[in-house]
Amino acid sequence: MKKTCYRMIICTLMLVIVLAACVPSEVTRIDSLAAEVVAELPEAWLGEVSDTAMGSLQQCNLTYNSGYDGAWQIYIMDINEGNVTQLTDDDSYNGFPVWSPDENHIAFSSNRDGDYEISTMARDGSNVIQLTDDEGDDIYPAWSPDGKQIAFHSDRDGDNDIYVMDRDGSNVVQLTDDKSDDVYPAWSPDGKHIIFSSDHDGDYEIYITGITTKQDSDDVYLEQLTDNDFADRGPAWSPDGKRIAFHSTHEENTDIYVMDVDGKNVRRLTTGESIDSFPTWSPDSKHIAFHSNPGDIFNIFIMDTDGRNMMQLTFNYHDSEWPAFPPSCMDIFRPYGFKQ
Repeated sequence: MKKTCYRMIICTLMLVIVLAACVPSEVTRIDSLAAEVVAELPEAWLGEVSDTAMGSLQQCNLTYNSGYDGAWQIYIMDINEGNVTQLTDDDSYNGFPVWSPDENHIAFSSNRDGDYEISTMARDGSNVIQLTDDEGDDIYPAWSPDGKQIAFHSDRDGDNDIYVMDRDGSNVVQLTDDKSDDVYPAWSPDGKHIIFSSDHDGDYEIYITGITTKQDSDDVYLEQLTDNDFADRGPAWSPDGKRIAFHSTHEENTDIYVMDVDGKNVRRLTTGESIDSFPTWSPDSKHIAFHSNPGDIFNIFIMDTDGRNMMQLTFNYHDSEWPAFPPSCMDIFRPYGFKQ
């Protein structure tokens, strides 16, 4: 009887290997496998899933970029089903994807022409339009809440500064101008302010500045929100306007933190030896996605805003980073049907 069972197991494994070899190699659907595994979990573990919640998740397509050996592509993942669609396909680095407020376009940065430039594409990956064209690297686009402008950082003048331009690439305005490294801009929900990271005082801190449409305006102010001996980077303003998430390197660990918009009430959300970085808020301000490398490979994770109910969203064998939610992804229940 035992020999028969062993033969059945071996035959089953051989069949799985043969079927896997028949799957097209163009797109690796690792996330779909994760969804299938979760589907087999006991119902008591999954909890109850309402039709309304599942309906909202079906419309929640998270963007991220993933790749290796210099070729990175942008993907969309349905965090309800785990299905992945590849949007870009070339030998360059395509990264930092972010949805436009109307969800018709995705802005990103790519080095397909040598330098990193800001481009936009339709939500299906078509109609790529390059917006910037200079000798520096233009990175980390961020749409204004009204969709009319895009902020980014660039070293076109020798060091990284924060810039804002119209959505078609015109009317470029430089917001910061000093010898420090000013990077990773993010808009306030009302579109009147931009937060960013800078090593202005020697180590990276979070700063806030105002928005102007006039070059070299004296109306632009600068205020420092964090002040410590560590590196605070990647700020993200919550859509409800109440909090700012960021990652910080404390005690040789990089973790996710949140604070009030005035820099007070700083709270640490993640712990451990992995690098947890570049948080992004869900549109309902109830969840934070980020990338982390607990197994030396970066994948996308999501958690509640108090650091609880952490869950891994991607299960790729190569680095996956820079998650971004579309604005309509509201009232997230839990990916793959987990109870909130």
